[in-house]
Amino acid sequence: MDGMRTGLAHRLRRTEKQIVEQHRHIREIGRELDQAAEKGRSADVRTWLHRLEEALSAHFELEEDVVFPALHGLAPSQGDALEGLVREHGELLVTLRHVREATSEAEQGDVSDELPALRDRLGDHERREEALVKAAMSRG
Repeated sequence: MDGMRTGLAHRLRRTEKQIVEQHRHIREIGRELDQAAEKGRSADVRTWLHRLEEALSAHFELEEDVVFPALHGLAPSQGDALEGLVREHGELLVTLRHVREATSEAEQGDVSDELPALRDRLGDHERREEALVKAAMSRG
């Protein structure tokens, strides 16, 4: 069992750098998106929302294919929390697509109102994921 824990922990450490870089990139896209929304540039908002969707999709895929299975092996008691995070991945992408579809000139004000809430949800989601990783890694 110790060998399996070591292997799972190693898998998490290997992907940690990639996850950190993805988080940085997602925050950078968020800043560009906020600037475009503040200036009322609907076309730029749509472009940045599309880039955010692509970045989040890749990020969520890495988490669901590598990080979450390793976490489940290290901390099986956190299975429900991990399943909740996976559900949130889908919900966040649906919300993001809704915001992107709503970026017509007529709805720009509504979109600008939804962006901070989406950013807050993403930040909360990221913090909970990081807490799970930290807790699972400290058990070894």
